[in-house]
Amino acid sequence: MAMKVITQLTETHIQDLQHMYESVWWAKGREIIDIEKMLAYSDVVLGVYDLQEHKLVGFARVLTDYVYRATIWDVVVAESYRGKGIGQTLIKEILEHPALNRVECFLLICLP
Repeated sequence: MAMKVITQLTETHIQDLQHMYESVWWAKGREIIDIEKMLAYSDVVLGVYDLQEHKLVGFARVLTDYVYRATIWDVVVAESYRGKGIGQTLIKEILEHPALNRVECFLLICLP
């Protein structure tokens, strides 16, 4: 399984993200136009891209002041890729992201 972490999403990636959102109860019904706006106003965006299947299979985003606080949102992995460490990879990449290296406290927002 050849994967690559990406920091910008193409139109195809955004469609893949919408499909992932449809697979989780907390994000069903999100529309492309709203996802595009959300991405534009997120400070850090990370995706995991399957190089063999040519699709986005994981996603997370961060809102931050780059010094004191960073909030991690929308960690999601495609159904058939769950349990393979992709979520852990996303969190690790966020915590080691060069733009976030001065952040004092990270908060992960998730619903029960």
